[in-house]
Amino acid sequence: MEEKWSDIKGFGGDYQVSNLGRIKSFKQKKEKILKIQKYSNGYNFITLSFNGEQKGYLLHRLVIKSFVGDIPIGLDVNHKDGNKDNNCLNNLEVITKSENQKHAAKLGLKPCGEKHKNSKLTELQIKEIREDNRKTPQHVFAKKFGVARSNISMIQNNKAWKQI
Repeated sequence: MEEKWSDIKGFGGDYQVSNLGRIKSFKQKKEKILKIQKYSNGYNFITLSFNGEQKGYLLHRLVIKSFVGDIPIGLDVNHKDGNKDNNCLNNLEVITKSENQKHAAKLGLKPCGEKHKNSKLTELQIKEIREDNRKTPQHVFAKKFGVARSNISMIQNNKAWKQI
């Protein structure tokens, strides 16, 4: 893929971002490719300065904003391949938070079910609850498994543990 560059809006022409996820600066009267940093959550960011103020910006959002346009409030930028280091334009898409969560779960990036750190139930217990066909009262299952009755209701109505 051929690398293309676009000005980052709001910085007076001091910075450009490429469709391959690189940043260059034109400050100090010379062109310089900047080093990308990484937040502890794995996302790449770059610190940019303007009028004496410095601020960190998520790289994937800068790429989308510069080549596609503003990101509507409430939407996320998704890495299609699940790799947070791959900030190429063709690997990014703007989607809803719900779609982003489902995508992460599908790729195994977001633990779900009994792999989730807060899970109190196993897949076997979920199957037991569902196969009971509501013969046993919800409060009985809730007490047996140490969860709220509302959790049992959500499981029975396929609003929780949908993957089972």
